[in-house]
Amino acid sequence: MSRSRPVVRSRSPPAPTMPGPRIELKELDVFLGHWSCKGQVAASPMCPARSNESDVKIERALGGYWLALDLHEKKSARSP
Repeated sequence: MSRSRPVVRSRSPPAPTMPGPRIELKELDVFLGHWSCKGQVAASPMCPARSNESDVKIERALGGYWLALDLHEKKSARSP
């Protein structure tokens, strides 16, 4: 009578986990938020000098690995 060998099941290693954003990215938190900006655009071959007003929103994106910037320039007669 032959003995059957016990079935040995190997355990697979745990799945690797995605590391979080590096701590150095916290230094960019100063830029997060909503900003209203007024200024002057210098003349260039593309356009004459003009005043400018913009709204800017900056927030963390893609799990905190990136900053997303949403810029909206206010329309005017010189900046259509």
